Amino acid sequence: MIVINVTFVAKPGCAEAFRTAMLDAMKGSRQEDGCIEYRYSADLVDPNTFYLLELWRDEAAFIGHIKGEPFARFIGQMQELVDVPSSDRYIGELTTYDLPR
Repeated sequence: MIVINVTFVAKPGCAEAFRTAMLDAMKGSRQEDGCIEYRYSADLVDPNTFYLLELWRDEAAFIGHIKGEPFARFIGQMQELVDVPSSDRYIGELTTYDLPR
């Protein structure tokens, strides 16, 4: 499983437009093959900060996602809506089989 955590900071005055873009991307991405979870959340303290959690079945599913139309549309909107570069983390799942005994 591939786990993606991303932090976005919207430009001042763009939080609602960013929220709309996120919800649109979420609807399309959740329908893609291999998507286990695709969830946005908003920071409770800073109204311009948003978080994305993605879970993909495997690397092939994630690659299919970043080549897809919902992702391309969302990335196109980010230039005008995001204030600072996003903070991305790409993480592989640690299963009980990976743990030393």
